[in-house]
Amino acid sequence: MSGARAPPLGALIRLLPLPRCACPDTETSGLIGSPPAGNSPGMSQENAEVVRQMLDAFNRDHAAKVVGFFAEDCELHEPPEMVDSAGGFRGHDGIRAWMANLRAVVGVRFEPVSLTGRGDLIVAELAAHGRGEASGVPFAWTTFAAVRLRDARIVRVQAFLPQEEALHAAGWIAQQPPPGSAGRAPAR
Repeated sequence: MSGARAPPLGALIRLLPLPRCACPDTETSGLIGSPPAGNSPGMSQENAEVVRQMLDAFNRDHAAKVVGFFAEDCELHEPPEMVDSAGGFRGHDGIRAWMANLRAVVGVRFEPVSLTGRGDLIVAELAAHGRGEASGVPFAWTTFAAVRLRDARIVRVQAFLPQEEALHAAGWIAQQPPPGSAGRAPAR
């Protein structure tokens, strides 16, 4: 044995190739108020540009520029499967820590596949890719982020691996009742 330590679970999860999720069929999925795919007419083009420019700054490793796209009271939550970031990241110091974690550990890059939104809320489909730090093995996955903006600054990001979870977070899919609760009125 060479004495090498095993990487943390979160790092291993990031290296797994994950399947892409297809957008649910609007006729059968319970979508409510869902904007059309792609760049939506109801989406603020200014907000879409903020998201695009933030991703470009991230990919260029410009931490100060990335932080500048976020409000001081911002929150960023990675997918729940990323156990090493439980609790999320808050404020500008949190954004710096998030960026350093992703860029230094796995050299990840995010490429926008689509931005869909309405007003101050955007759901971004992002293709993520990079190379494992220790192994050099290339990896890729798709993530979906519900991004809320205020005054052209990002105030909250909730990232998910399944697209449906990002659409739920955006309020564009009706919440499904728990199993066995069909037909019951909500508790008061």
